[in-house]
Amino acid sequence: MDSIACEDISDSAMNQMLIAHLHSDDFFDVAHHSVAEFIAESITPLATCTDGTPNHLLRGQFTLRGITREIEFPILVATADGQRLTAQGVLDLDRTQFGSVYGSGRLFRFLGKHIVNDHIHLHIKLHADLKS
Repeated sequence: MDSIACEDISDSAMNQMLIAHLHSDDFFDVAHHSVAEFIAESITPLATCTDGTPNHLLRGQFTLRGITREIEFPILVATADGQRLTAQGVLDLDRTQFGSVYGSGRLFRFLGKHIVNDHIHLHIKLHADLKS
């Protein structure tokens, strides 16, 4: 979690302030939970896919802030040369299910401009060398 980065705020002071807030116990409590972890448990082919769209469903256990939940999300799995496998997908999480409730409009009223989106979007790309 120490590698959290913000790529859309160019003002370095504002960027650092956001990163520090994300590290705090308001969000990810990095001092006590320095690692977020996904353990894949199964992968199932999707029957109704087309070229370039997700073709598998990945299921597993995701841990954030010391809370583990079962999740699943679609991924695109491909190999160009039969030697290396690439998988990519977008994992959408509700941060409040992992104890990060700061600024949640679902949980708190009258936040006005201080409301914070409950959803986290993680873009995941995996590479694996295939054994011969």
